[in-house]
Amino acid sequence: MSKTIAITGANGFIGTEMVKAFSIKGYSVKALVHHQPKEKIKGVEYVNYSIEHFPSSEMFTNVDVLIHLAFEFRKKTIDGEDVNIRATKFIKELNLPKYVLMSSFAASEPVTLSYYGKCKKDLEHFFREDLIIRPGLVLGNGGLFGRMKHQLQRSRFIPLLKDGKQVIQSIFINDLVNTSIWLIENNAVGVYELAHPEKIVYKDLLEHMAMQLKMPVTFIPVPLLLMKGLVTALQLFPNPPFNYDNLIGLMASKYVDTSNEYKQMGSTWLSPVDTLKKLT
Repeated sequence: MSKTIAITGANGFIGTEMVKAFSIKGYSVKALVHHQPKEKIKGVEYVNYSIEHFPSSEMFTNVDVLIHLAFEFRKKTIDGEDVNIRATKFIKELNLPKYVLMSSFAASEPVTLSYYGKCKKDLEHFFREDLIIRPGLVLGNGGLFGRMKHQLQRSRFIPLLKDGKQVIQSIFINDLVNTSIWLIENNAVGVYELAHPEKIVYKDLLEHMAMQLKMPVTFIPVPLLLMKGLVTALQLFPNPPFNYDNLIGLMASKYVDTSNEYKQMGSTWLSPVDTLKKLT
């Protein structure tokens, strides 16, 4: 009998790809979604789930592995408690056989002092005996990278802080999903930081994206104070390409040595430039 994999945040960029991959491999998949998708994968059970509400524990009956991806990016409390912490406490109290937390490089030391970074680090405390996956910037047709790509296609003028020298480490979405499955199937526990060991600076990343898209781009140096104002103004629009936490993360860019994970997986992860060639 195949194992049942439950995935919170299954509507999201990473969650959608996780659902597809586990389904293809023959697992029984329970996709916990904020809203029902227009296109559903045959055989996948889609169940409405909100991080702000306690679901029925029956939703998790016969679940062998719970992958926790759902995250509320805007700081919000219910009864004085952070909604992300509150939801995590609930799912951990279910005492399921296996848990996986999708965390972030933002939780790697030194912890990025954004709400996202600090909260992800707090969530890791609850999963300290489980599998914690910290991906770098995930490259694919969604998430932060997808918004960056969309912005490039809309405007040739790109603001840059500190000449765009911030270090970026990335992982192709397919490599992240396949490696996550490998870790789960091999009963891995502990913290795994997943990104190609090769680093690229922010400006070079954008230049390679523009080149692959055949889009002209003009970089405009912007002081930090003005950039903060621009990011604040962007929040007035639906689906802004960048938020304040993204800005903090960019300014606090750091290099994480992922060579051990890279060797341990026997990986053939795509480099940042090769990934961009594949995606654009």
